[in-house]
Amino acid sequence: MRQEWAWLFREQQMFYDELVGYKLLVPRRLASQMPRDTIEELHKALNRIREENNRMKIRLNRYRT
Repeated sequence: MRQEWAWLFREQQMFYDELVGYKLLVPRRLASQMPRDTIEELHKALNRIREENNRMKIRLNRYRT
């Protein structure tokens, strides 16, 4: 699960860079501030970062089409 977190975090950074490059609004990114010490906290943070990445993907796709 820690590897998944690292992957999703890198993906989020990539989306952030693209959104800033296109001068689009960036959705809130709060998952990186959430605690990830226990398994339950890590699950919550993973769900949150998945939602945030999905919002960024949607925003990029709207801009590209």
